[in-house]
Amino acid sequence: MGFVYMKSQGAQSGSLGKGTAIKSKSDIDLVMLISELPPIDSHDYYRQLQYYLEQMERAMITSKDSIAYNLEVLGRTSHAVKLRVKTQKRDHESHDVDLLLATDLLGPDPTSARKTEVYALMGSMSSRMRESCSAALVELQRDFVKKQPAEVKDLIRLVKMWKKSCVREKSLTSYPLELLCIHTWRYNMSVTDAFKTVLEQLCNYRSIKASWAENYTTARKQILDQRPLILDPANPYNNVADRCRGWPSVARAAEETLQKPFFSR
Repeated sequence: MGFVYMKSQGAQSGSLGKGTAIKSKSDIDLVMLISELPPIDSHDYYRQLQYYLEQMERAMITSKDSIAYNLEVLGRTSHAVKLRVKTQKRDHESHDVDLLLATDLLGPDPTSARKTEVYALMGSMSSRMRESCSAALVELQRDFVKKQPAEVKDLIRLVKMWKKSCVREKSLTSYPLELLCIHTWRYNMSVTDAFKTVLEQLCNYRSIKASWAENYTTARKQILDQRPLILDPANPYNNVADRCRGWPSVARAAEETLQKPFFSR
């Protein structure tokens, strides 16, 4: 696929790129920047994006038998081709990979001024067109999590293990939990106390209000008024808590965990 090029630095995200992967499983986001896409605010952008995603999916299906991994092409969404990869080594679980296509909105070293321009452009778009910008902001998401202290990453891994073993709600993804852990952490807090606090917040999910002002200083009131609110530090238009469609189920899992003897000591 000669029309696609991968950014030489910062293209990898997901838990592996952020440094928050757990041993049994990791998710990987690979952002591929396409030079031939029309301007992202044009009406033709979405149609062209779907065309390139279709071409990429076909290429992966055709070449999967020649790759030194067990590769399963799961299909595609409106923004990514979804893969499941397993190494040839024994006892290695599969890893989920999203191949995301995007135009390079931020450039190689985004300044505050450039970010402000991008967010202003996004504000002028429809909600569907705005979603097309998400892949181009993945690096900001990765960098925000990656720079967190080691103790916070330990907490994130612990919460991910809890999610894997105790939470049945499939629509709850890792990213909202990562951000909730970062929001919860306080200096000199033990991982145990922080884990308990995260669970308590999940029990009272309607009160969650987490936002940051690292990449932008304002967000729309209609978004800030939402609950639960876990505002994407890379995207002021994205409340990542909306991804979960079953917060009551998550709350029940958190309540059950808090009733364990470990927390009653």
